[in-house]
Amino acid sequence: MNFLKKIFSGTVRQKTATRDWPGKTPAAKQIILTNYFTGKKNPQKRGNQFEPDQFENMKRWYESLMAHQLHGLVFHDQLSRDFVDKYSNDVISFEKYDLKKKYSLNDDRFFCWYEWLLKHEEVECLFCTDLFDVDFFGNPFHLMDHARYDLYCGDDNGTEMSEWVNDRMKWAYGRTFHAGKIKFVAGVVGGTRENMLHLLQAMTLDFEKAKRAARKGKNMNMGVFNKCVHDLFDQSRILFGPPLNSRFRKYETAGNFSIRHK
Repeated sequence: MNFLKKIFSGTVRQKTATRDWPGKTPAAKQIILTNYFTGKKNPQKRGNQFEPDQFENMKRWYESLMAHQLHGLVFHDQLSRDFVDKYSNDVISFEKYDLKKKYSLNDDRFFCWYEWLLKHEEVECLFCTDLFDVDFFGNPFHLMDHARYDLYCGDDNGTEMSEWVNDRMKWAYGRTFHAGKIKFVAGVVGGTRENMLHLLQAMTLDFEKAKRAARKGKNMNMGVFNKCVHDLFDQSRILFGPPLNSRFRKYETAGNFSIRHK
């Protein structure tokens, strides 16, 4: 994409990775990344927090990947060795990640995914998804058409930017952006390795710049995600809604979609 190459001068920022990815095992060419983080308070879950080693939390995601033979990788910070050994197989694997101190759980996952993807040039396409409220009704990689689309995102039923997202942009940037454009949902996003690296690079740079909001523990990812997606990609070249994702928070049991998000 010429406009992306102009923005990034054809290169990706090569961060010094602070993670020691165990064994550096080659990944599948098409892979779905997610995270099971419990070492910090979940900023979007009131009351009871998720606990480690609770398979029921990830059962739908896990079993749906197995059913469709989709390769998945679960990053975690506190899962036990017994749990990891029990649920690892040829399709789904686990890797340990040390959470950064200054970012929320939801913001930190984008650093995790970015650092890992930089090290895995064998990956061609990927999705990054939530774990506890996402499952798969089909193979989303079959929907990828690089001639028509540059990115594949979950959305909030076609709604435009909301005050809730605008607040998170203000935390990160001090102002809002992209009024009147589609509000995308950070729990489902995918694309080619190149395009996902551009997006994750832009997001992690913006998180790093938002030092004041990070110190206050602000959960900025939806604001940063929407700004970066619309900065980098033309909305007409983003696939969202059916046949990619279900209607958000409708808990649909059937329909023309590959990924159900709540």
